[in-house]
Formats: sequence, C-alpha cells, structure tokens
Amino acid sequence: MAATETASINVRVSPGFKSDLQMAADLEGMGLKEYLVRKLKPSIQKTLQSERIWELNEADSIRLANALAGKGRDIPALREAMSQHKHAVK
Repeated sequence: MAATETASINVRVSPGFKSDLQMAADLEGMGLKEYLVRKLKPSIQKTLQSERIWELNEADSIRLANALAGKGRDIPALREAMSQHKHAVK
C-alpha cells in the first residue's frame, strides 16, 4: 500500500481556546488533530466551491457562447467576451 503524503500546520491559540478545542474533541471521541481536520474540511470545501471559477468542457463552452451570442444579446462586452472565447478555443 502506498504511503499518503501529509503536510504539517502549526497554529498558536490561547490556552483557553486550546482547552475548549480539546474538550470538544474529547466529547466527539476524537483526538484534537482528527477533530480539527474533520470539522474544518467541510467549511473549507464550501468556501472553495463557492469561490471557484466555473470550468466548462468544450461542448458546454460552445453552448454557453452560442446562448450569449443569441438574438437580443447585442451587448458590446458580451461580443468582446465571445471574440476572446473563440480565439482561446482554437
């Protein structure tokens, strides 16, 4: 079985906060490190997901570009974006 790479993070907190963290971890039956990772990971994923730039495959990119270029959408900024898209996809 292959070893999983890990990285270390050092964080300084007040003794009272560390005590609270440890108590919460104990109540959940986990060690402090496991507790922190399990509790932080969903929050971090939510933040990244909400801020992530949408990446479209080629078919979806073309469909979006065609929708933006449709009738009633003669907006200079959209025309420029469409032009840049066409050059980028080539």
